[in-house]
Amino acid sequence: MNSVPSTVVHKIVKDRTAYFTIHWSPISRVDKYEIQRTVPAMAGIFELFYRGKDRKLHLFHYGIAWLGGLRAVIREMTDPILMKDRPDIQRVLKDHECYYRFVVCESREDLEDLLAFFGKTKGAPERAASGRYENVRLKEL
Repeated sequence: MNSVPSTVVHKIVKDRTAYFTIHWSPISRVDKYEIQRTVPAMAGIFELFYRGKDRKLHLFHYGIAWLGGLRAVIREMTDPILMKDRPDIQRVLKDHECYYRFVVCESREDLEDLLAFFGKTKGAPERAASGRYENVRLKEL
């Protein structure tokens, strides 16, 4: 990868409310060589999807990449051999066509705030936010 990606997080803070805009990468089919070639080794957020029998994409995992960057984390999380300790993810990877998308965000505190927001809105266990803002608002592009 020769340049900084355009998949970034923008933030505006007004009255103790953070307004985030996420410019996601295009959703791509999992292929270890494409991941190696196109995903940056930078911090960020990623989402993993599988194509169900209804031919729709279903989110099955999301998370942050900090140390090692998005490339290493997405590569590991999409390899059924490397997911031996996560049989739930391993089963999805083996049984379905899988996809991913990502966004670069180099602020650890912003990553924590966004992950906490996703936890609330996607029905996952709530994660601790950074505590910097009273409210977090999100726009996804």
